[in-house]
Amino acid sequence: MIKAVIIDDEQSAIGVIESLLEKESERIQICATCMSVETAVQAIRKHLPDLIFLDVELLDGSGFEVVEQVEHLPGRIIFVTAFEHYALRAIKNQAFDYILKPIKPSEFSLTLEKACQQINANTPILESGGLIRFMMEAMKNKIAIPTRHGFQYIEVPELLYIKGEGSYSNLFLKDKKEMMVSKIIKDFETILIEKGFLRVHKSYLVNMNHIAELRKDDSGYLVMDNGVKIPISHKDREKVLYKLRIFSNLI
Repeated sequence: MIKAVIIDDEQSAIGVIESLLEKESERIQICATCMSVETAVQAIRKHLPDLIFLDVELLDGSGFEVVEQVEHLPGRIIFVTAFEHYALRAIKNQAFDYILKPIKPSEFSLTLEKACQQINANTPILESGGLIRFMMEAMKNKIAIPTRHGFQYIEVPELLYIKGEGSYSNLFLKDKKEMMVSKIIKDFETILIEKGFLRVHKSYLVNMNHIAELRKDDSGYLVMDNGVKIPISHKDREKVLYKLRIFSNLI
């Protein structure tokens, strides 16, 4: 009997996989369903599953953390994800497989059959380090924005600036799109400070790669690539100007 563990932060997604595996009950046993990194790691160590259906975003972290925390994965990972296709092709190159959300029964069946054949043939499982390294590299220039249906991944270079509005933040992108997110600006600053962003005002976090002009009138302001003027905090003016000077090689 092939043992399986399902790991996803959405109960509805777990239910879909469970219903599809019901048809395979004679050869596949669902040992556990998990929604967090912690419970997933515990379940994998306890049951040593042959198959691991793993979502990328979990309640307390990511699927990558599960892979990292289990030193020697006992089974084959089938990622259940909404990642774009170029990343998915790389997962295949690392001898892992994937199912794209929303799950299509026909694709699920093909992927499952391939995995079962490998398990029955005792095909060796390749180490997971290559997958982790690739996915971290692929995602380092992206941020995950929470939406009603999950997450939307945005390329960091496409983000011009963020305006904080109380408990919300408004994201302004190169294609003139705007996104209102129920996160405070400090949450974004923590993530983006190492990616070329600078907090120039209590309400503004800017991508320094998209500054078109620096004006020193009054306390100073920035002109972004889209022509929008961003004020510089009077209190932090010297610190901001110093960081801009270092980043932009100002003489």
